[in-house]
Amino acid sequence: MGPEWSTNWVFSGLVHDVSEIDRWSEINATWDSFTVRPGPMPGTLSHNGTHFSVSVPPGWEATPDVASGGGTADAVLVDSLTGTSVVIVSEGRSLQGTTAEARAILQEAIDGLSTRTGFAILEPVHDRVVDGHPAAEVYLTWQPSTYNLNADIIVVVGAEWQQFWALSGSSYSWFGPGSRTCLNWTAQRFDIADVPFATAIPMFLERYSLWILVTGLVATTVEGSVLGYLVARSSRRSH
Repeated sequence: MGPEWSTNWVFSGLVHDVSEIDRWSEINATWDSFTVRPGPMPGTLSHNGTHFSVSVPPGWEATPDVASGGGTADAVLVDSLTGTSVVIVSEGRSLQGTTAEARAILQEAIDGLSTRTGFAILEPVHDRVVDGHPAAEVYLTWQPSTYNLNADIIVVVGAEWQQFWALSGSSYSWFGPGSRTCLNWTAQRFDIADVPFATAIPMFLERYSLWILVTGLVATTVEGSVLGYLVARSSRRSH
């Protein structure tokens, strides 16, 4: 599945009977030589309110601020050809920006989905990095109707914005590998905005106020010692 082309490629290798089984190497060679050309330039969806931008594959529909289930998703990206979707949501939270925090938030989602019919974890939680930020990922499935829905969920934490983002790529189980490819493509092109200087200073002061205070006290003590030394030296000279 190539999200940059909004295209699926299907390979089928056939032999007449077991006597031709040694020809599998030729079929494998064909698969190994398959190369996808670079696709058209993707579009971009920016969501200034929650401080990110993301690339949109050609042919996909991208909609910001989508109301669903009593909440609002920051963005929903959909490939109408396959029914694959990528949903991005965010939430403000007090964060230090650690992988442990990303895992804990992801576990909240896992716990919420674990009561669904047919729930199973296909790949356990593992760490990753998204745009230089700590993140955690899990691949799971459940059965909302006749068929299973597979979802790949990534939680990214950003201490500079005191916020986390959750990216979820989902599709019916037979498109599962394709939806994972699409989510990974999106995660690699998920850009968290830099904190403006005017915003960064208060955050820096809040986070490091204790150390600034300690440094200030040390500086005051040192200056006091120097001042005392100079006063004493001046006093000796005057005598």
